[in-house]
Amino acid sequence: ALTQGAATGDWPDACGGGICAINSEITVRDCKIYGNSATVSGKHGAGAGIYLYGDCSPLIDNCQFVLNTASAGGAGICSEYFCSPTVTNCTFDQNTGAAIYAFRWSDLNVNNCSFTENTGGIILEDFSTGHVEASNISRNSADSGAAINCLLHCQITLNSCTLWSNVATGNGGAIFCERDGRCVATNCELSLNTSGQNGGAICCVGSALQLVDSDVTANSARGQGGGVFCGQDSEATIDETNIAGNDAAWGAGVALCDNTGGNLTSCNFTKNSASSGGGAVFCQNYSSPRLLHCRITHNTVAGDTPVGGAGLYCEYC
Repeated sequence: ALTQGAATGDWPDACGGGICAINSEITVRDCKIYGNSATVSGKHGAGAGIYLYGDCSPLIDNCQFVLNTASAGGAGICSEYFCSPTVTNCTFDQNTGAAIYAFRWSDLNVNNCSFTENTGGIILEDFSTGHVEASNISRNSADSGAAINCLLHCQITLNSCTLWSNVATGNGGAIFCERDGRCVATNCELSLNTSGQNGGAICCVGSALQLVDSDVTANSARGQGGGVFCGQDSEATIDETNIAGNDAAWGAGVALCDNTGGNLTSCNFTKNSASSGGGAVFCQNYSSPRLLHCRITHNTVAGDTPVGGAGLYCEYC
């Protein structure tokens, strides 16, 4: 076990409370990494459990990351500058400062991992990529993107993952993607996620979304897009996906806003409920939705000042 380590001082001493590896190939297996900290202000203070830097491909397998704290992110693991970590069969519980933070051209690979009750699941930033397979990301909380947060030209690919009961006070209860990002999710379940603004399950701003063969159910947004919100020149492709039981003020199922394109094919929209308009789909401000072979049933608009469009509501499109 690695416990109660504290990273203080200037870089790199401010990173890696448990382990700090710079330009090194390491393997960490069967370890419990808990109660470590990296709490220096600024971009330092990252990777309370493990900090990885440089062009290397470390393996982290069958480890537990619990109750670690990082002021700059990556309470469990932080990687940067062309690092390509592989993380398998690990659990991340009750970490403060995002469980994993990969930035500055990192390439993160996660398989069969669990993320619960962290302040942020996975953060990608600065041209980084992430590949997440067969993982459970649940009951995490953050300002935006409580399960997955992609910032500045990043790409996340999820396959056979479960994202449920995540809570964001801002946008994207489960997933938030912005500034020329890309999110591809296949065979995923996104349920019971909550956003204080837009995108109860998924929020994309100026980014691309591809959602295939997935379930988006019982998510909630205070603003637009109870299930999915895409806005500000985004592009949404949603195929063979069940979008049901979500709620929002506008576009309880899907909201496409501000010059956003959308191709929705063979999707099922049912029992979504908007308080203002667009029970299933809401489109606004020069957006261009295209629905093909979709089933839209039993959606509702019911609130103090409902506008209408229980199935589809379009405004200035």
